[in-house]
Amino acid sequence: MGSIITSLVSVALGGVIGFLSARRISDLNARATASAKFRVAFAPALAQLDLGRRHGSTHAPPDFDEYFGGILPSHAAAFEEFRVFVVSDKLTAYQEAWADYYHFANGGQILSAHYNEDDPWSVIEEKINKILSFAKT
Repeated sequence: MGSIITSLVSVALGGVIGFLSARRISDLNARATASAKFRVAFAPALAQLDLGRRHGSTHAPPDFDEYFGGILPSHAAAFEEFRVFVVSDKLTAYQEAWADYYHFANGGQILSAHYNEDDPWSVIEEKINKILSFAKT
């Protein structure tokens, strides 16, 4: 009788451990997939910044204000979609990173930074990278 109980407890314990392990692996895979998708949403903007840095004097510079104004809705959607994967004690910092990026990219601040001798490419790239830092696995 004792060996039957021991066997049942072992089977039950093995099932619980298996379930918890599978759930943890599933959660990690879901976060990794979401992180990759989140980073991909910002890849075109980072590529556009690279083009801006390489701009020569033979043609007009890219219009960053227009570009980022047009891409902000897709960035906002990716930001909100990834929010569920941010740990609760970092949600405030996550929101602040978005607000900082949004206010710079929306409304002509990129062009203003360019005319004020600042490096607008590095400024906005830093803001994007701050947002993407929450997607590190």
